[in-house]
Amino acid sequence: VMMTFWIMVTLYASVRLIRHTRPRDFIFAGLALGLAVGSKYTAALAGIAPVTALIVGKKPMGESVRGLCLLGLAALAACFVVTPFSFLHFKELLAAMSYENAHVHGHHSGFSVPAAGLQYRRYVYELAAGWPFSMGMALYLGAAAGAIWAIARWKKEYAVVAAFAVLFFGVVGHWTFKPLRYTLPLLAIGVLPAGLWMADW
Repeated sequence: VMMTFWIMVTLYASVRLIRHTRPRDFIFAGLALGLAVGSKYTAALAGIAPVTALIVGKKPMGESVRGLCLLGLAALAACFVVTPFSFLHFKELLAAMSYENAHVHGHHSGFSVPAAGLQYRRYVYELAAGWPFSMGMALYLGAAAGAIWAIARWKKEYAVVAAFAVLFFGVVGHWTFKPLRYTLPLLAIGVLPAGLWMADW
């Protein structure tokens, strides 16, 4: 939940970069990203959002590079404040992550795929089983309809959120071990097009 909150703030701050590229805007986005990563390392994938914002906003290369450097420094500082020992004991962190990776691939936890049934294949699991169950069918169908609506009325702002959502789904959806909580940011993002679509009519 903490990671999802800070990812959503990062996406908000990134969308703002389409129009506002003052130093404080980059610092704000960087702090949000650093707090997200400090909550859970998977949030580093949200780093694609500010880059996408600068691309679709057609910002000058020099300004973009300087801003992203400032953003990166702010993100590192915030992440260090949240989880300093990840930096101070970096070798131990890598060893622990390697052990955890091997551990969860043992198909022992009850959350591993593939299991018996088509719905437990990678990527299909979220779309056909996980999200309809966790969102409920009404919200799930609303999110699907909203996504179609958003594509038909495409805006630059949508590209920032979509870039993160596609990358996050591509990475996390491929994992063997994936409790539904791992995809919580995508559930929160799914509510956005549902709400925009319903507000439109």
